[in-house]
Parts: sequence; structure tokens; C-alpha cells
Amino acid sequence: MRQEALSKPMALGHDIFPRVQPHIYTWINKYGKNYLSWDGVRAELVISEPELIKEVLKNSEKAFPKRKRLQFSLAS
Repeated sequence: MRQEALSKPMALGHDIFPRVQPHIYTWINKYGKNYLSWDGVRAELVISEPELIKEVLKNSEKAFPKRKRLQFSLAS
């Protein structure tokens, strides 16, 4: 799929997503902006709507905790 996308000349517009990620572009057109994908035994929910992404991240503070920064020190 990627070879096919790269073999065609690029359009004059700035829409490079179909060329860079042709498989995801195809899935969004086929299944909609939000779809469920499987990576082996792990399910991945793909959300492409900015408002829904904001809502998920805002309401899921415990699901997406902020990581503590690692502290590095120089030994002398």
C-alpha cells in the first residue's frame, strides 16, 4: 500500500497524510474517524476527532497519569 502511494505524483495541496500513512487513511475512510484496531492481542481505539480526544484526556486523569521526571546526577 505504501509503495503504491509513493509511486504516484504528489498533489499540489498540502494534504500529505494519505501519502505518509496510507493504511490509516484507508481505514478512516472505510470505518470512520473513530475505530477499533487490534495489535496482536491488544486492542487500540483510534480517535481522530479533536473534541473527543480532549474529552477523553480530560476525563481520564487516572488512566493517563503524568509521569514523574527521572532525576539524573553527575557523579564526580
